[in-house]
Amino acid sequence: MAVLATGWLTPGSASVPAGARPAGQAAKPELTSFRVAPAGATEQLALSWSYGTAPVTRLHLDLYSIAAGNAVRLGSTIVGNTVEPRSYSIPVPPGTWAVRATPENASGFGVGITSAAVTVRNSCASAGLCVTVTNPSRRVAIRLAGQGFLNGTSSWTTSRISSALTPLAPKQLRAAGSAAHARAAQVHASSTQVLSDLWNNATARFGYAQTPWSDWNRWKSFVASTVATAERQGWAPNYWDVWNEPNGTCCPRFSPVDLATASVDKWLETYVVAWQAIKSVDPRAQVIGPSLSALQWAPGSPSEFDLDTFLAYSAAHHVVWSAISWHENTNAPSPGDIASSVTNVDRHVAMARAVMARHPGTVTGNRIFVNEYDPASTHLLAGWAVGYFHAFEADGVSQANLACWDAGDCTTDLDGLLTPTGQPTAVWWAHRAYAQLAGQPQMTVGTNAAWQLDGLATRDDAHHTLRVLLGRHYSCNEPVNPWCTYDAHIAPTSVSMSIAWPYGSAPVTVTTNRLPAGDGALRAPVVIGTTRVRPVNGRLSVRVASVADGDALSIVARPA
Repeated sequence: MAVLATGWLTPGSASVPAGARPAGQAAKPELTSFRVAPAGATEQLALSWSYGTAPVTRLHLDLYSIAAGNAVRLGSTIVGNTVEPRSYSIPVPPGTWAVRATPENASGFGVGITSAAVTVRNSCASAGLCVTVTNPSRRVAIRLAGQGFLNGTSSWTTSRISSALTPLAPKQLRAAGSAAHARAAQVHASSTQVLSDLWNNATARFGYAQTPWSDWNRWKSFVASTVATAERQGWAPNYWDVWNEPNGTCCPRFSPVDLATASVDKWLETYVVAWQAIKSVDPRAQVIGPSLSALQWAPGSPSEFDLDTFLAYSAAHHVVWSAISWHENTNAPSPGDIASSVTNVDRHVAMARAVMARHPGTVTGNRIFVNEYDPASTHLLAGWAVGYFHAFEADGVSQANLACWDAGDCTTDLDGLLTPTGQPTAVWWAHRAYAQLAGQPQMTVGTNAAWQLDGLATRDDAHHTLRVLLGRHYSCNEPVNPWCTYDAHIAPTSVSMSIAWPYGSAPVTVTTNRLPAGDGALRAPVVIGTTRVRPVNGRLSVRVASVADGDALSIVARPA
């Protein structure tokens, strides 16, 4: 953290960051307005700005906490000027904040503007966090978009699949090989085959795979023969995924000598050659890409190419993808993010859709797959799982697959949902509660701080039953989570819920369960309580006295 004198933060001050080029060389970028205000009753800052006539390539944003006369910089990010809107949201807890914006172009930095101090308050009068569940104007069913898995079912028996996987109603499995396809068929899930994994199996020596560009003919022949073999043997997938994380450093990885030969053009050609080879065998095959390790929507990524470059190249070569794909599995903020948060998914999806709009016809139906999600540090926390469920459902992601992080996760432990001895964890129960929402009309879940608490809710009119699934996802809760490397000291807090009840005024039985943060076995959800509640003005009031960071809550309401 940088502690700066408050003079630096004088609103509208005309200071320029060190290292800026002297004025007069060329037209410097200019901000003609910069506004920061609380975002309604939510714990967020709403930023908006406008530029002058000079070109602007990017905007530097710095977030400061203001307390006791000091300004402490807590976060920074860079917002580009390609498809990005001239607005931004920053999630913050209650407190006093200021944001500094500094434009930049090829000539250097322009004059920075610092907002006035803005106070964000907790709008929840009855608890630390408030939840409101209402009936939407338009009914949309839960799709289970986040109910996908990777490699965590290797060597499973039929009985184990029936007991541990089938109850989760999985929608998609992503792996490599005929056995993986058979498991997907057994649970009626779609399957994705990762060609780069199969290429790694065929070419890796001493842990390093061959680069496709070292022998284009071999790469093309391998892809075509793999697709033909899968068709002939009956394990052709719903989707072919060309390459996993195109950086050459992991999964597959290249030798240092081969890695030095990589370039954006070679990576792009890798995808086009594979797409053409697949289509030469099966013109109806569905092919996805680029499965980036993190979404970068405009040029500037330090390790991988960006989505705009990928789709422009695809359009030039008449390639149409069945979906675009990337991973949401790092706790390091992606370019354009000011902090690690589940709600970053919302921005990423919006940026991806804006890029697809620049290249119409390159992605069928503008479908989006997030084919790995949840960082290592939070993947064993039920509250984070629920946060991702909410994001994928709300943002229209077609399908998403949970990531795996160690040998157990990736072979036998269902991406961490089971303990090494095969017992369910709280995250397994979160996925089970999610599955129980499938196909039911969604209700709208609103909170005063969606960046740390949100969820899903459904109504079952046939049985007069409401289900609410909430997750808290502030940080990674180091005291109960061995994957977390820092303790953010996030205290448990109370949660107050107001839930629309559309089934009359008779008493209602409300059962509230906790799926506690932690990685241990959980035989069943922890019952917080079962209470008899009478609706007041068509609403049920439910309160939970203490919800820890990483906890999930499952609430079921039905006639008493």
